[in-house]
Amino acid sequence: MKWNKGKLVIYGVIAYTLITFVQQQITINRLNREHQDMYNKIEMAKKENKRLQKEIRYSKTIDFIKKIASDELGLVKKGQTVYIDINNK
Repeated sequence: MKWNKGKLVIYGVIAYTLITFVQQQITINRLNREHQDMYNKIEMAKKENKRLQKEIRYSKTIDFIKKIASDELGLVKKGQTVYIDINNK
């Protein structure tokens, strides 16, 4: 089979086009994975943000202040009886 310049150029263009197409598909697939990863991170950040905002709202309530006063500062209400478990020491 004799190769003339015209056929060689056509096959070269076809090969170049196929290689370029495959490279673009690989790039598109990689970018789609990156996009999905970023979307997942954003969704996780949104959930964490909601949780933190709920925690902030709770921290402004009187119930939270009472809990901190009791649990961390050891304060008790007037007339309240405190029991200490001596087995945990």
